[in-house]
Amino acid sequence: GSSGINAEYGDHFISTLEDLSKERHIKRVPWYIIDNMINVLEHSPRDEAKTSISNLMKIKQSKLLSAPDRETVVIDIWESEPVGTKKRECKLIFKFKHSAIGTCTLPGECGFIIKRYKHKDGNLTFELMTNSEYYVNTGVHYHNAICSRDILCLYQVYELTLKDGTKLYEISTFNKSVLQYFWDYWLPNITKREYKTTFIAYNVSDYMIAK
Repeated sequence: GSSGINAEYGDHFISTLEDLSKERHIKRVPWYIIDNMINVLEHSPRDEAKTSISNLMKIKQSKLLSAPDRETVVIDIWESEPVGTKKRECKLIFKFKHSAIGTCTLPGECGFIIKRYKHKDGNLTFELMTNSEYYVNTGVHYHNAICSRDILCLYQVYELTLKDGTKLYEISTFNKSVLQYFWDYWLPNITKREYKTTFIAYNVSDYMIAK
């Protein structure tokens, strides 16, 4: 029947994703992000939502595609500082003391800064800054223990209100065109969207293994 076809397609889809992950070193998705997506899709009126939920469950079972919660930490944004008058560049400042740092006597808080840059075509790029000059007067300082390889993704959190009053929290990346497609297609019954916060998912599994 159709359920068997969908299951076979789902297995092929996951296998293809795993191959891409190995070839292109795609970063894994934390379990709590997948759980959030499943929760949102459970409120979708679309018939295909069940198939998407099934595929997300398979992604969660894949060690190549997903990361257990214990292997990642959530780091909330501390401050956001625009750079210059055109506001194309912005410092996203995070406080975070990595377990590998140990005792620190440097002034300010341990942490790191992500430079967000908006290009003329509207695309955004993000870069972990390691130059100490970029940290002047920000209240944080950088340690080499922080590396871009372990930054899984930068996420934004939105509170969604549905027509029946139900409130959901959508965790998404910064690509607003993809966000809009997701919301409009899967949840056409949204009446309100409200930005809540920004956070980073940071991989700590290597340190856990080393310990």
